Amino acid sequence: MVYRHGRVDLRLQPFTPQQEAAYWQEQAALYRFEAPTYGFVGRDLEILKIERSLLRHNVLLVQGMGGTGKTTLLNYLREWWQTTHFVKDVFYFGYDQKAHTLEQILFAIAHRVYDPYEAAQFQPMPLAAQVTKLVATLRANPYALMLDNLESVTGQALAIQNTLNPEEQEKLRDFLQRLVGGKTKVVLGSRGREQWLNGVLNGAVYELRGLDQESRTALAEKILARQVQDNRKIERIRRVKTFRS
Repeated sequence: MVYRHGRVDLRLQPFTPQQEAAYWQEQAALYRFEAPTYGFVGRDLEILKIERSLLRHNVLLVQGMGGTGKTTLLNYLREWWQTTHFVKDVFYFGYDQKAHTLEQILFAIAHRVYDPYEAAQFQPMPLAAQVTKLVATLRANPYALMLDNLESVTGQALAIQNTLNPEEQEKLRDFLQRLVGGKTKVVLGSRGREQWLNGVLNGAVYELRGLDQESRTALAEKILARQVQDNRKIERIRRVKTFRS
């Protein structure tokens, strides 16, 4: 907002064709959150705590039991942080989908942060040079890197077995370690504490639990509205004590 005596001239100009093409290309690349069946409910306090933690220490493990909603929350944050400009861009890699190696992660990020010419130069570099160049870029710019379902990396019980061998784990750990203290926010999602990343986390763990009572009630209301069409039945259900427990 601009406050000024007299006329305010922001000197707005129409897009040039090149600017318009760049704008729509940027919009097309944005992540769009696909809400669960009954919508995304609650988590406002969790989001606030996560953001505050990342402003103190740029690496955070979001840890919780299976089914607590870690992946849904991280996917919501991908869109939320774009909308609020908390970061410039978000790079997400889910180990429930595949065993992402460091080389694959570097390749994917480089094609997002560099222009086509620079990305083409990046690809044939030796791995050590790629890591050093990309680390410098990420440390200097406020991006977000999300590695989700990390329990799969070490093959924990009940995890999808997209494991990385010890050598690949070491390369990934070294890369994350070099991002500590930079501007890029690193968010890790897992069921466990990921002891192999202790030197990266330095104790920065947020324990995600289920929805609080108010959010559970709001979710139950949404389910009722969708599944029960009779308003009298809805009112009877609402009067049941256990509905709000």
